[in-house]
Amino acid sequence: MVLFCTDYSLRLMGLRDGCWKYLYEMDSGRSKLFDLCQDGSELKDLSGNDPERVAVYRERAMRWSSAQKALIANEPRGR
Repeated sequence: MVLFCTDYSLRLMGLRDGCWKYLYEMDSGRSKLFDLCQDGSELKDLSGNDPERVAVYRERAMRWSSAQKALIANEPRGR
């Protein structure tokens, strides 16, 4: 599983888990879920079809984001 965050202007984060790609829109709180093996162009959002997977992925992405914020907050200044 790979977690990622886009540049701050887009305010997106997400993860990739095998064929699955999950996106979380930080401003709106909306989620998108794609099966890249079946839909490599990300045309069909499957988030409404698989709420359990969305909930698990959202939790993982949020925990990762919180951990990254904690690391940045504890980083010594002046580096």
